[in-house]
Amino acid sequence: MNQTYEEEISLKELLGVLIKRKKVILISFIIITLLSGIYAFLPAFEKQTEYDAVSSIAIIYNYKAPENPEEIGEGYVYYQDRLQGIMIPTIKGYAQSLSILRSIITELEIKDDEGEYIKARKLAEDIEIENQTGSNLLTITVKYKDEKLVADIANKIPEKLIQMAKANPELSNYQINIIDYAIASETKGSSRLLPVAIGMVLGIMLGIFLAFAMSYLSKKIQSQAQITAMGIDIDLRLKNKVDTESQNKLIALAKLSEVDKLLIGIHNTDSAVLPSDFIKIAKSNNIEVQILPYTTDEFLLKSKESDLSMIIVEEEKSEIKDLEELIKIISKYKIKTSVIYIEK
Repeated sequence: MNQTYEEEISLKELLGVLIKRKKVILISFIIITLLSGIYAFLPAFEKQTEYDAVSSIAIIYNYKAPENPEEIGEGYVYYQDRLQGIMIPTIKGYAQSLSILRSIITELEIKDDEGEYIKARKLAEDIEIENQTGSNLLTITVKYKDEKLVADIANKIPEKLIQMAKANPELSNYQINIIDYAIASETKGSSRLLPVAIGMVLGIMLGIFLAFAMSYLSKKIQSQAQITAMGIDIDLRLKNKVDTESQNKLIALAKLSEVDKLLIGIHNTDSAVLPSDFIKIAKSNNIEVQILPYTTDEFLLKSKESDLSMIIVEEEKSEIKDLEELIKIISKYKIKTSVIYIEK
């Protein structure tokens, strides 16, 4: 027998760990999913969400053709150049002017978390006006944390520009038309389903990690591979405990070994792995049975007197250290031993 204990990891063993620890994985999955679901409905999560809305306007020059045909081209070019060089930048400035933004803040009642009206300069930081070179279109992009307000702001700015253009003599030859009305869309943060989905995945991953950690850090026997790695041959494998059918197998194993005295070692006296009438049934088969914890000195002394020492190893109950010490003694004194493995 080998005195050095080495764990043997196989795919079958890994799957066995997951199956045996399925309750741990399930509990981890449920807890993490519930926590992520609770977080998704907290106000703190809502504050992380940001929306944007985009509206667009067209600035049109109301060109009136002069009576002199020779002046038509020159006048049109002049006003087009003026549109690109002066009017579009001017209207972009108006769109982000503090006076217009203050009126929008008041009309839409845009307030901060403390219930105070937000500053116009702060709102201006969340507004972007763009114009593609050579185009008379302006796109107005607004970013804000409120899904309804962000669209209202993006739609309110063009309305204010139209009102301003009608009242401004400098813009009398220009007309502002709304091309697209804004619709809010989510750009930052996530829907409530995303943290729940992430929680589900993390719950399973954490459960798998805990399953392996509990298995491989445990001081108790977790698999048959741990026994065979100690250099022990398993003579009989049983499920959960020794039932009526299984006890007949134990007696048959003792008969095959041609023994009259059978010593059975269990991990402690509280173990209910053997039926209460096992000794009686064994006696009816002319086999004298004694059951002792294999961790005691009495078991070691009796094992020398018995024809066969039968060690019952219970999965997730028998201590690795106890078995290692027992194997050393059995190997040293060449005690006739049979190992029964009880799988959980």
